[in-house]
Parts: sequence; C-alpha cells; structure tokens
Amino acid sequence: MLCGWVGEKIGWSYGFGLAGIFMLLGMLQFQYAQSLFGDIGAKPKNEKVDLIDGLVNDSDVVSSKGVKLNKFLVVDYILILVFVVSALIFIINDPLSKIGNIYTFSFTVAGMPNSLFFALLAAITFIVLLIVRIPRYVKIERDRMIAFSIFCLFTIFFWAAFEQAAGSLPIYTRDYTNRILEGGAATTFKIIDLIVTVVPLCVITYVLISLFRKTFKRIGLSNIILGISFVIVWAIVLYKLFIEFQSTETEVPITWFAILNSLFIIIFAPLFTKWWDSKYNPPASVKYFLGLALLGVGFGFLAFGAKDVPLGAKTASLSMAWLVFAYLFHTLGEMCLSQWDYLI
Repeated sequence: MLCGWVGEKIGWSYGFGLAGIFMLLGMLQFQYAQSLFGDIGAKPKNEKVDLIDGLVNDSDVVSSKGVKLNKFLVVDYILILVFVVSALIFIINDPLSKIGNIYTFSFTVAGMPNSLFFALLAAITFIVLLIVRIPRYVKIERDRMIAFSIFCLFTIFFWAAFEQAAGSLPIYTRDYTNRILEGGAATTFKIIDLIVTVVPLCVITYVLISLFRKTFKRIGLSNIILGISFVIVWAIVLYKLFIEFQSTETEVPITWFAILNSLFIIIFAPLFTKWWDSKYNPPASVKYFLGLALLGVGFGFLAFGAKDVPLGAKTASLSMAWLVFAYLFHTLGEMCLSQWDYLI
C-alpha cells in the first residue's frame, strides 16, 4: 500500500525504490535471524529415494504386469520440441512487439497475429502430449495423471483470471471508476483508510516489541534491522495520513484497492479455518467448484456495474462498490482453492 501511494503521489521511481529497500532489509533481517530457526529452512540432506521400490509396494501396481516405465518415444520428443520452441517464441516475441515494437516474426495465420498463433500452438501441442502419454501409464498412475491434469487446468484458468488484479483491474479502476470523493464521503474514506492502515500496524508493532524482548540477545542485529524498517514504515504512514487529512477532496489511489485482498484474507481466514476443521469440510472437488464460482461472481459484479457504459467508451464514472465486491469474491474464491494449489 505504501509503495503504491508513494508511486502515485510522489513518483514511481520512488515507489519501486521503496519496495527494493524493504526487500533488501527483509532479506538481511532473515539472514541474521537464521539461528533462531534451527534446521527449519536449511538445505535438506541428499537422500536417494528409490521410486521404483515405492511403486512396487503399491498393491495396485503389483497386481498389474510389474513396474513398467513410461519411456519417451520419438513422437513425445517431437511434441516436446514443438511445445518448447512455440512457448519460447511467444514469451520472447509478445513483450517485444507490445513494448518495443520489435517483431521477430511478422506473419499472420488465418487472421491471427503470430503471438496468438504460437501461444495456441504451444497449448494444443501440450494437450496432445498429455493425450498421447497418459494412456501408456499403468492404471493407478494413469488415474492420478488424469486427475492432476484436470486440477491443473482449473488452476491455470483461476489464477489467469485472479491475477487480473494486477492487469486489467487497475485499468478498470483508473479509467472507469469514480474515485473522487468530497465532503462526508471523503471523510469516511479517510477514517476507513486510517483504520486499515494504523490498526494492523499497531498490532504488528506490539508483537514485534514482545519479540524483541525475548529474542534480542540471540538475534540482536536482525531485530535492529527490523526495528529500523518499522520506523521507516511509521514515518511514511504518518506523512501519508497528514497529507490526506489536509485536503478537503480525496482521490482514492488506484493502488489502494490492492490492499483489499489482504484485508479480506485477514477478516475471513479465521472463518474458513473453522469451516475446514469442522465436519462440514467439503472435498477438494467442491472447493475447486466454489473457488471458480466465486471468481465468476466477482467478475459478474464488474460486468453488471459496467453494463450501461457505451461500447468503446474511453472513460466512465462507475461506483467503487463494484470493485470492492469483485475483490471480496475473488478473495473468497482464492481461499477456497489456494490450499489445494499449494499441495499440487
């Protein structure tokens, strides 16, 4: 939030610079606090695991015709080569063409630009590779691969849409949302901004002071670095609040909406934890369905809010409530689906 505010109000070079400074301080703080963690996070021992023996112990595999490795055939290597080359061409050519107007390939296929063609070629080739290889596995591995592929497909779709929070949603916020507040609305926003900024920071500061008292003798340098970081954070927060409360008119920063995801996670995570630990904990497939459905509901709010905007309009003045609802349901969907994504 602070980096975004500094970027919008002062300059993006300062905003990115502030992010870099805090990343450096965080890395140093972690480096000098390693003695506190013991073996946690240490490099694991290089222990060889016999995967074949692991398969042999599986009764479903033993009941089949022994352990059969799914070797790569010539057609597999060809498909992998086409996939890798197509993906690399897309990854290199697409940003070059859009940012620097540099085109490594300038042809079209059936009216499609070359970037889209190579992206589709890579996706289709990968799907064909799965279709060709999966049937050659033994039954238990084949079933696992099919389930894994389906979950991965849903995961890719979900995160491609969810990460629009850093892509198309800021454009929606900048060009099509009324962010100018006056009078009571401006005062209300300032109070909300004060609460969501200062209250969590006070809680974290209290926790850190307690941590300093217990660990300063063991990781003194790490605590000093962390303390300096929070002094800087408090200074920027107080300066930000001073500037905001001096003005009678408030324009909500575009980057302010990025904090909604974290805010909603803090609010709803305890409720979801209780749900997952209860007897009503749904299976993974239901959580995936809920995650995708809630994601769709979030985009539905954005679409409904923009239904009266003329086609091709460059600007509009939509309510910020549509964005708040979108971030809310996207976050709820993330909490339904993300835990299984991490396991995958």
